[in-house]
Amino acid sequence: LSANDAKARCRGWSANGQTTIPPRLADAAWLDLSAGFQHVCGVLATAPRSLACWGSGVAGESTPPTATEGEMAADPTSAIDSWGAVSA
Repeated sequence: LSANDAKARCRGWSANGQTTIPPRLADAAWLDLSAGFQHVCGVLATAPRSLACWGSGVAGESTPPTATEGEMAADPTSAIDSWGAVSA
């Protein structure tokens, strides 16, 4: 993350596009970023602090998670729509 504008700067090996920030997110400000082996996930700094991921999706790693069936059964209004941090 750039200390000046909170924008993502990615570099390194990118066989699966993990260092190529999607165009729709290129100017986004980030609260947190975490790089995995073939993907990157980040928490956007603007409300509602949504999670965005890109890179390889072969094992679902570039698809942000949703509430589980158990969480929905316990609280039908539960949703994951505001994030504080991420670890890829």
